[in-house]
Amino acid sequence: MNIKKIIDSFPRKHPNGFNPTELEEILKNFPKIDLEKFNDEISGDTYMKDDINNLPIRYTYDIHRAIDIAITVRPVSDVEWD
Repeated sequence: MNIKKIIDSFPRKHPNGFNPTELEEILKNFPKIDLEKFNDEISGDTYMKDDINNLPIRYTYDIHRAIDIAITVRPVSDVEWD
């Protein structure tokens, strides 16, 4: 399973990342994900607000990192720290 390919090819409304509904749909592609670990990883990340709908937009890099960590259940490396 190529996490980056799934994330990069997923249709989204904002070029920088995903709104909450899109994120829920992405996570359906990863049935073995540890959602508690994913939420722990994503909770402290910086995000932006969509100017039109005022929704949080999670950056694609952060989503990729959090999914990878939650699937492999590994710690965050120093270079991934946000």
